[in-house]
Amino acid sequence: MVRHEAAEALGSLGDEDGVEDVLKRFLNDSEQVVRESVIVALDMAEFERSGETEYALIPEAATTTAA
Repeated sequence: MVRHEAAEALGSLGDEDGVEDVLKRFLNDSEQVVRESVIVALDMAEFERSGETEYALIPEAATTTAA
């Protein structure tokens, strides 16, 4: 659980020097939740570098409520 939380924290740092290298060390971790957290964190860092304005847009159909 600590490695999972650490991956999330590192991901929140975005494009800081060394973050990507540290995260990549855990891509093959024995715990699935850690591997998944690292993938999300790396994706977020890539998004930060891209300069895009939106991350993970929610499709309109998912935001409407059933009548």
